[in-house]
Amino acid sequence: MLLLEKIRQSGWWTKAEAYKDRHHDPESGIMLTDHLNSVNNSIDTIFSQTQSPFYKELFSLFDQLQLDEETVRRDLKIVALLHDIGKTEDDKTQK
Repeated sequence: MLLLEKIRQSGWWTKAEAYKDRHHDPESGIMLTDHLNSVNNSIDTIFSQTQSPFYKELFSLFDQLQLDEETVRRDLKIVALLHDIGKTEDDKTQK
């Protein structure tokens, strides 16, 4: 099983599915997992922008840094799914 699927089958993901995304109006119905999936999908969008001068320059850094593009893409997709997953545990009442 792919790591991305393991994340989506985790207890943390289940909690995030029931947690409203704070970036949107609570009545919007947008959940934290919607946000996480959106960021994950954005990785594919970015990596498909091969003709954009900005992204060509960005991707040229992979060669300079001796990074494999597919490995970077895979790792960013994992980070995209995990980057806010702990927000369900945030206690905003304590500062």
